[in-house]
Amino acid sequence: MLLTGEVVAGEAAVPERPASLLASLVTRLGEPVVLTSVGQAMRVLGRQFVMGRTIEEGLERAAVEARETGARHSFDILGEAARTRADADRYLAAYEATIAAIARAEGRAIPSPVRACR
Repeated sequence: MLLTGEVVAGEAAVPERPASLLASLVTRLGEPVVLTSVGQAMRVLGRQFVMGRTIEEGLERAAVEARETGARHSFDILGEAARTRADADRYLAAYEATIAAIARAEGRAIPSPVRACR
């Protein structure tokens, strides 16, 4: 992002269509440089908003940040994509496992399942 920001800084105006901006960058810098830069930018952004691929990874990283900076975190499982009862059941199980993992990490009792909410 810093690299593309420097390249774009000389432009009079940023194009309305991001695709034309990307095409301009590819023309100026070459495809390998742009692809590498975009990939790196995606990793930086992903790391900013995603704590881990699993709750265990997320809790480990959150614990380090909490010790270093005092930061607090919230966790979410994006279950809004559920379209069927089977999907909903999988997300419910994932939420229950996540709640249990957070409780264990905090040294607390694992709460009873929320299946009574059905």
